[in-house]
Amino acid sequence: EDINSEFAQTDAVYVIGGSEGALNTTMLVEKHPETYAGGLALCGPLAGTSYQVAHLADVRVLFDYFYPEVFPFGALDVPDDAPAQWDGPDGYKDKIAAAIEAAPDAIAQVFNVAGVACDTADHQEAANCAQNMLAYSVFGTNDLLDTAAGWPISNVAKEYSGSADDAALNVGIERFDADPAASEYADLQYRPSGLLQRPLVTLHATGDPAVPYRHELI
Repeated sequence: EDINSEFAQTDAVYVIGGSEGALNTTMLVEKHPETYAGGLALCGPLAGTSYQVAHLADVRVLFDYFYPEVFPFGALDVPDDAPAQWDGPDGYKDKIAAAIEAAPDAIAQVFNVAGVACDTADHQEAANCAQNMLAYSVFGTNDLLDTAAGWPISNVAKEYSGSADDAALNVGIERFDADPAASEYADLQYRPSGLLQRPLVTLHATGDPAVPYRHELI
């Protein structure tokens, strides 16, 4: 209503967004067909927050399994001061890169199991991909726990595959369960319905490591 009143001569309003903005675009087109004539959603987590959180959480616990020396805290036990320790000569960002440089075969297993699109033959590129995804754990975990009043997804029954020793991986990887209320909140607030009254174009790069192309298929 604000858009239509501010631009009174506009015949149609289209909304465009990328990444998280693509999810916002999708939900705006779904929920407000009276305002938006259509939308363009680019590389978005269109399968919803729960699927996206599961992907990033898998990367975190898989990374911890293969590189236990980098993070001195569990996936759901991120200290409040962790974001302040991300950068710097002894920060987590540099520790990730150093660990991958020392053991590049391990990050190839992490990405293979998690289905991450990244060139692990290029150690710098592999480090960039890992830093990008692990930053969500450091900077976003506590915010998600506070917002959803709990953790929304579970890996308790998940069978991980694609490593050199899946049996050992499934025994040793960190497990976490979901809070039912948090799961309900995440799906209610951040999962598109797919019920459209206006046209929506979605596009996704197959090489996106953080927001995988699988969202588009789902």
